[in-house]
Amino acid sequence: MKLKFNTLLLLIMVLYGCAMTQDNFITVESFKKRYSIIEVLPVEDYSGSKTELDIAEEMTNQLKSIFRQKGYTIIEDDNVAGDVIIIENRLLNYKAGSAFNRWLMPGAGATQVTVKTIMTDKTTGAHIGDIITNKSISAGGLFTVGAEKSILRSAAKAIVTEVERRNKGKQ
Repeated sequence: MKLKFNTLLLLIMVLYGCAMTQDNFITVESFKKRYSIIEVLPVEDYSGSKTELDIAEEMTNQLKSIFRQKGYTIIEDDNVAGDVIIIENRLLNYKAGSAFNRWLMPGAGATQVTVKTIMTDKTTGAHIGDIITNKSISAGGLFTVGAEKSILRSAAKAIVTEVERRNKGKQ
């Protein structure tokens, strides 16, 4: 019985839950018109972070993928008719963190990302609004290995969700 308890306790410690935070600061209410076509510009990396992973390219790919999953048309050139929204993203902060350190002490080894999204109407050039997305994984065990990549997908999902909400007229 004691062996089962110790095994269970060890398993809980190893797979300890993940603490994820998200703060969105939005300077736009709902869009004045509906967009079904999106131009996602390559993410610009201002973080100064040195990693093996090309975080700007990964974030760009995640955004395009999630927008497509939501039914939006993603364009790569200027020869498109219709209302197009340009999504420009700036990676302001990125810290890969450490799953081992998160396991030892929550808060230590946090994986963090901050992205500023700038939305512009392609036809008029009018600035539509901004979104600041902050994500952090500050606790966790073995299942948070790879958080340096999954946090980018999580931030991309948050951005797409906010763009979609505004596009549907919600605040």
